[in-house]
Amino acid sequence: MKKLLSAIKIHQLSLFLSMFIGLNCDALAQSVQHDEIMQLGEQYVLAELNAGPEHHITAKAMPIDNRIDIPACPQSFDIAAAPNALLQSNVTVKVSCPANNWFIYFVVKVKETQLVIVANNALSPGSLITAEDIETEELDKSLLRYSTFTSADDVIGARAKRRLIAGQPISPNQLCFVCKGDAITIIAKGAGIQVKAAGIAQQDGNVGEQILVRNERTKKVVNAQVDSTSEVIVRL
Repeated sequence: MKKLLSAIKIHQLSLFLSMFIGLNCDALAQSVQHDEIMQLGEQYVLAELNAGPEHHITAKAMPIDNRIDIPACPQSFDIAAAPNALLQSNVTVKVSCPANNWFIYFVVKVKETQLVIVANNALSPGSLITAEDIETEELDKSLLRYSTFTSADDVIGARAKRRLIAGQPISPNQLCFVCKGDAITIIAKGAGIQVKAAGIAQQDGNVGEQILVRNERTKKVVNAQVDSTSEVIVRL
């Protein structure tokens, strides 16, 4: 009798273990399917939001409810998102299987970052910016409220117009390559002619900007384009 009861218990335990293992295998298979669907959504969004080299986009799918059963699809899944949805930080993606009319919607969170130049130490007004004063960081683009620099060459050699805080992105209105009162060289160019003259900057300016400068010899004030920290160009 004892042997019979023992055999029954062993049989019941075996059935329980079989059911438990079977459920675990099903749950694992379903989890893998969920992960694959989520990866498809992430890859689709990244492909649609192709950014320039100075931008970096990450896409993270929100978890799919474990209770949702994803059937096998005899062909590849279709993936789509509305054009206006791709402009949002939370993109609603539809993954479907035309063969069995199955589909699911889920959200893919998108974050776009941008390389920016930041001060790596505090700089007082008038400080000349060197390579040791700056570094490049990748910041969330949505948090950038003003224009920034992406290349160290755009800021090295400029001077701080106001105090710069360590870790703060540097913006054009905080710098001047040529600052008001600077002695600079005015280069007049046109029709194969180039004339140089000493001048004084009447305004702050960064490379490429137009500022007013005064010719020290003629005392005439003209518009000139900032070319470097020491030269401005007048087009004849």
